Amino acid sequence: MSVRVLLVILFLSLQGCTGQALQPWHKFSPSDEFALDQRHRIVDFTGYLDLEDRVFEQLAQAPFLQKPLALQDGLMRYSRGSAADPTDDDPNWNRSFEWPSDAPVGGVLLLH
Repeated sequence: MSVRVLLVILFLSLQGCTGQALQPWHKFSPSDEFALDQRHRIVDFTGYLDLEDRVFEQLAQAPFLQKPLALQDGLMRYSRGSAADPTDDDPNWNRSFEWPSDAPVGGVLLLH
């Protein structure tokens, strides 16, 4: 790898360390969020989906989602009604789901 490529990678990685203040959605922590000490309560995918429903309901009630959409929020995923609002999609690709198959040959678990 050339020195220029390494410098570009270093520059771009440091751009994320500018010390900008955290936004309200960075600090939001739902009370129902999964924790390791609760692992015995989630025994199947249905239980996980129930937990996810509770967490997303808490997120929907978060104060930062209650403000009107401003021009600068037009592409923010945490602004209701923005172009990046995942709740407008069907299916909502920000939620967990299963694509069942009558004859599966494998499986994939995608996490983000």
